[in-house]
Amino acid sequence: MIFLDTGAWVALSVPGDKNGAAAESLYGAIGSGRYGAIVTTDFVLDEAATLIRMATDVDTAARFIRAVRTSSSATVVWIDKGHFDGPLDLLARHEDQR
Repeated sequence: MIFLDTGAWVALSVPGDKNGAAAESLYGAIGSGRYGAIVTTDFVLDEAATLIRMATDVDTAARFIRAVRTSSSATVVWIDKGHFDGPLDLLARHEDQR
């Protein structure tokens, strides 16, 4: 399993993005099964769509969201109170970690 964060989605979606080639290479490796299934969150999709919209247009951002949500190779985790509070508790317990 591989978690795709905002930067990867933006690099894959915005033509000419400085990280586009690296993102395409990573996406190809994911497609060949090297890292397993894609996981992301609704928070990440929201942030990525906003950045894609700012770099391109509304239609591109909307197509991005629809493509990820309907993809059979990506799982979107919807953040609820439990998903948010669990990592927050973990963060608070590990003050020694940067």
